[in-house]
Amino acid sequence: MSNSQLPDPAELPELGDLPTPDPDSLKEAFSSARLSPRSEPRIRYQPVRELGTGLSPPLTDPITLTIDANERILVLDRPKPNTFRICRFSPTGDAEGGITMIERGDEDEQLLEPVGLAVDRQFRMYVPDAAAGTVSQFSQDGRWLETFRSAGHEQTPFDCPRDVDLDEDGNLYIADAYNNRVLKLQPDGELIWALERFANPLEGEEEDELFEPSSVCIGSDGVLFVADTNQNRVLGFDSNHKLVWLLHQENLFHFPSEVRLSRDGTAIFVADQGQLRVQRFDRQGQRTGMIVLGRSSDGAVAIGGDIDIDSSGHVVMVDPLRHVVVILRCVEARPI
Repeated sequence: MSNSQLPDPAELPELGDLPTPDPDSLKEAFSSARLSPRSEPRIRYQPVRELGTGLSPPLTDPITLTIDANERILVLDRPKPNTFRICRFSPTGDAEGGITMIERGDEDEQLLEPVGLAVDRQFRMYVPDAAAGTVSQFSQDGRWLETFRSAGHEQTPFDCPRDVDLDEDGNLYIADAYNNRVLKLQPDGELIWALERFANPLEGEEEDELFEPSSVCIGSDGVLFVADTNQNRVLGFDSNHKLVWLLHQENLFHFPSEVRLSRDGTAIFVADQGQLRVQRFDRQGQRTGMIVLGRSSDGAVAIGGDIDIDSSGHVVMVDPLRHVVVILRCVEARPI
């Protein structure tokens, strides 16, 4: 894609007031929050390192990544068709711990289209597979351990699970896209609760209804952030799965594909594949930064894929077109 096709942040339209859900369902009110891209501070990010070219073989088809409790960067890569591996890098980006091949196992347990990756405190890996309709668990050395296939009402099978996150107790949060729901499971796969309120586009939308959510991220305070992709918004639910946060405005998102939190929980990052950018917001809904994707002349990513945030605030991002992972650091704040 040429640079001429990329959105110029200076030409973005003005954005008005954020809509506020029913105050009775909120812990905090954001009625005064504004998104004004010409006046708010913009945090600039600069690429500082690329990962993957020094491997043997180098990254071939990096799909997704995550950062574990030891700050290691884990990248799920497809070196050849139907073969998957985990490549580990130190927090500074050095190859570390070798390459782990994902065990193929029996035919029923093979990965078809893995789209996400999460790691618990025992370094077990969880991989949602959109095509197989599963979330598989692997040991840190790549051995298959278990596969979750269904949950909720009448054990409804997963249908295109696209993301998984874990809390400090090892509970799983799954964005089950085509079932229009988000699930919370115990580590053994037993259902704790399900958000199964479908937003029918023909009947209008309620603020807490979902339409093909594609990403979830749980904060240390128990607030679960959901990228409600087909409604172009990000929602936050408390531990009682009640709506407490809403970010939704015309032209703000176009199919947001991923939501992630900074390690201290104060910043929310939203990857937007439709507009080729990653936006950063504070917990009051103010946009505080943006990474415009597609620019490669200065070493920036050619196009962005999955992201995660390390403890230093670096944005770690898959660049699927150039087959690398890029670490970007915040260098300054300046007006947009």
